[in-house]
Amino acid sequence: MNRRPAAFISLAVAAHFIPYFPIDLTITREVQSYHGAAYDAEQTDVVARCISMGNAHRAFALTAAMCLAVAAQIDGTVVSECAGGRVGDLRLGHPSGVLPIAAAVGRKDGAAWAERVTVYRTARRLMEGYVRVP
Repeated sequence: MNRRPAAFISLAVAAHFIPYFPIDLTITREVQSYHGAAYDAEQTDVVARCISMGNAHRAFALTAAMCLAVAAQIDGTVVSECAGGRVGDLRLGHPSGVLPIAAAVGRKDGAAWAERVTVYRTARRLMEGYVRVP
């Protein structure tokens, strides 16, 4: 499924030239605990895990999170049902915390159409070190 959109935006001449990297998702609405922290129904709308290339993501892949936010806005999808039909920002519970994501979905030619997705991230330290100058 991820190959066709990549070919559509000209990342390759055809979908079969793009490597296949499946992303597996587990979505649940049940209260989950990870590393001793529990998130209850007031903190999250959907709790999910992301398996990418056979490994559990330590947080949640943003590309998958954006797709979940769009799916949450479309009536009848599994994500929408898990989120209880929530309108507005989706609060995605994952192993590293809660990620709020906003999605605007309209209709185009009778089908759902993702107009925009907004991801809220906090700055985090990427590296720390010391430099010794003689």
